[in-house]
Amino acid sequence: MLHSEPVSGQSKLLIICCLAVNAVYGAYLASIGVLLPQLGAAFKLNTAGQGQLMSAGFAGCVVGVLVSGPLSDKAGRRVVVLGCGVIFCAGLTGLGLAHSLTAALLCAPLAGAGSAGMQAASGAFSADLLPRFKAQILNLCQVAFAAGAVIGPLCAAHYINGALAASSWRGVYLTFAAAITVLFVLFAVLRGGASAAHSASTNRSHNASSPATAASPSTLQGLLISPAFLALCTAQLFYAGAEVGYFEWMPTYIRYRAPHAGTLATGCVSLFWFGMTLGRMIMAPLLMRFRPLPLGSLLAICGGAAALATLAADSGRALGTCILLVGLFFGGVYSSILVESGFRFPGALGAAIGGIAAASSCGTSTIPWAVGAVAASPAGWHAGLMLIPISAAISAAVLLALHLHGRNHSLPTRL
Repeated sequence: MLHSEPVSGQSKLLIICCLAVNAVYGAYLASIGVLLPQLGAAFKLNTAGQGQLMSAGFAGCVVGVLVSGPLSDKAGRRVVVLGCGVIFCAGLTGLGLAHSLTAALLCAPLAGAGSAGMQAASGAFSADLLPRFKAQILNLCQVAFAAGAVIGPLCAAHYINGALAASSWRGVYLTFAAAITVLFVLFAVLRGGASAAHSASTNRSHNASSPATAASPSTLQGLLISPAFLALCTAQLFYAGAEVGYFEWMPTYIRYRAPHAGTLATGCVSLFWFGMTLGRMIMAPLLMRFRPLPLGSLLAICGGAAALATLAADSGRALGTCILLVGLFFGGVYSSILVESGFRFPGALGAAIGGIAAASSCGTSTIPWAVGAVAASPAGWHAGLMLIPISAAISAAVLLALHLHGRNHSLPTRL
């Protein structure tokens, strides 16, 4: 149990702040699908153009996590969290005040870089605070992310459908900026937690007796020549692209299928993330009993199958059930990849999380764009959304192949 390891009051508050960062990031990311039609109307964009705006933000994520992860291992988690918080807040404020597509395209990468970097550094920070429960803490961060993603779209939809609907999408971005400012102040004031160098040294010492982790890379360069790390990044790239491509385009797809299905169209993202939250909560005990790679592979396959079933759903209830199931199955895939990364590369946790997040951003900046581009072509929505189960299947195959490659090694089932 988590309470069996003594933690100072300040450290507990820091862990709560780390979870809050993940929740705000989840709320922001999940709200993009609700906000895209508003941005499209404001800047006169079709689905392909909206996909470009989405991709600009996720392209910023790639840069943010590639820099923040390794930097947090060297300079310290807190410094990186604070720096990324400033960038995130600046990007959100710029988006809320943008009055041209050019301005929005310039601000979206800032919001992406700051948000992803802040999440990656805060995740590693929270794991440092409770190193004996790294797997559970990393999964708990994902639970917080999913919980925020449930609430964010509902609040955004309520805000957009209010009395000031013509301009209220700007207020959503400014509200997120205010929330990040509060967290920035708390991170600046609170004290606690080991330094990044001390944490990395402790991790290496703690795992020195394990053959599987004794040669763990300690830098991003070392990770990039590790076949296992590259395989995990590849799996995450296709999984993240499938996840984001599904929930970001689902409101638009539902409006295409049923123009008057307002409730399901605005609530489908929260329904998806409700399923994700349940899936990640269920993952906590499963990670203590099963190896993460085959578990993640199975979940990716099941989620892809549910996404495929979405295209055949012939009623609102059936469509809602499919959306919930996709979230439920997809919920544990990222956690399984993070936990496997944490075990294999304990001496470079920040760099590993950053690299995995960078791969995630590559997937989320390309696959959702491809879905929108194909949907806007004569091939239509069904062809575009077929990229979701295909991407999920590729992710599952890579995770299973990595598991089979290392099944004869003495790998523990938990951190």
